[in-house]
Amino acid sequence: MMVCGWSTLTSFQWIEIFRVIIDSEKYPALKDITIDDLKCTFEEEAFYFEANISKLNEKYALAMPRTREKIFPDKSKYYIRKNKIYIALYKQVRT
Repeated sequence: MMVCGWSTLTSFQWIEIFRVIIDSEKYPALKDITIDDLKCTFEEEAFYFEANISKLNEKYALAMPRTREKIFPDKSKYYIRKNKIYIALYKQVRT
């Protein structure tokens, strides 16, 4: 189908970004954490997050062994902004 000289894209993939937010106000030990203290493993249908604060000898974990949608592990990431830890999951949405 052509609209005003444009070709219509008929094949595409809809990607949804789902963010998990961990607020350091609720976990004071995470307040001064660095990216080196964090580890996150992404799989197609799961993710595992760990925070290891060696100077305080404290460990936190979050595991999601089964997700509703398929995750793209190579696009998913984790990062720190202000006083929050973000885990961004790139999921394929059914169309």
